[in-house]
Amino acid sequence: MLHDRVESPQPFRTLCVVSAAAFAATVGSLALQQTGLTRIAFGALGLAGILVGLTLATNLNGTADHVTGSITVPRTVGAGGYRAVVAHPLYARVAGALFVVAGLGVMAVAITAPTL
Repeated sequence: MLHDRVESPQPFRTLCVVSAAAFAATVGSLALQQTGLTRIAFGALGLAGILVGLTLATNLNGTADHVTGSITVPRTVGAGGYRAVVAHPLYARVAGALFVVAGLGVMAVAITAPTL
């Protein structure tokens, strides 16, 4: 039901769109073999990853809570008290920190790689 849908908090929602646009620009620049544009696109992709990661890692506007809030955990017989790791906001926060590290790596490649 669309009317029961909960929207992602800002700025996470916007950063997801920016990340998708940066990814599309990166793929397009690689297809066109434009080195200068590819460096800029890779830098934008890395920056978008860093910003999304910081949003998750700091739980800005409840982003980590929102991302893990929709995960339902089916209970099995005899597993009382079991809760999936991914259903906890800490998992999203750790994943956000990994996004920051990966984004820094992508930006380092965009800046320092001799060819892309």
